[in-house]
Amino acid sequence: MTTYYMTPSMAPVVKAQETRPAETTSQKVDRWIREAFEANEAIGWDIVRWEWNDSFTARLGDADAQKGLIRLSTPLWARATEQERKQVVKHEACHLITRQRYGWAVSSHGPEWRATMRRCGLQPDRCHKVDRTDLVRRAPRYAVTCKCGANKSFAPTRFRRLLSGTQYRCKLCGSLIVKV
Repeated sequence: MTTYYMTPSMAPVVKAQETRPAETTSQKVDRWIREAFEANEAIGWDIVRWEWNDSFTARLGDADAQKGLIRLSTPLWARATEQERKQVVKHEACHLITRQRYGWAVSSHGPEWRATMRRCGLQPDRCHKVDRTDLVRRAPRYAVTCKCGANKSFAPTRFRRLLSGTQYRCKLCGSLIVKV
């Protein structure tokens, strides 16, 4: 039986690949903000702050131009694709850019904002399509009644108005609706 030994000169050559650590979420968000500002030749990307918001369950993000702040939804971020995340960060950055460039007289999602989005190479969409199942918070309902006794409930705003003196009538019997 013959035994073969591999000499160092026979060893396969493996080039060491340059490995960089994966980009963190924070680094990606910062990069997307910078890219939006650069695409629009705007200044100030380095003073934009961003933070997580645990209570956002409908919106993926929002921007406060007065504070130079972008807030991102913690629960929806986990469900969003990489493209949806990039879209929302640049969407909100474009709000800051639009306010910086055109002031407060322009509409939030008007033609100036849409042009700003297009310069970023994005469709100026207003709404996300991230699955919100099990995240949707429903407003509490308040029991009310009338003379016919039909089971009714009011949402918080209507119930508060009822308590403040606004009168509502039952569509079935026409009597005044009162709190239970």
